[in-house]
Amino acid sequence: MRTVPSPPAVVATTQATPRRRRGYSIRFRTERHTLTECCLYAHSHEEARHLAMELHPHLRHHPNQIDLIWCHERDSAHHA
Repeated sequence: MRTVPSPPAVVATTQATPRRRRGYSIRFRTERHTLTECCLYAHSHEEARHLAMELHPHLRHHPNQIDLIWCHERDSAHHA
């Protein structure tokens, strides 16, 4: 009788890899229609958008006034 070797055990890690916060700039129009920019740290562009909306009351009521969101780290990596 021939024995079949068992497949190697797969060890699954339960710890998620920690995500780094990156610097984001958010450009938006104020209630006076002037372009303003704020910089903050977030895990993703979505979190940066939500943080900007929390920090600036105008954006809470007018989130479509956000003109641009970009990550500084990605810009420098592409231009290096």
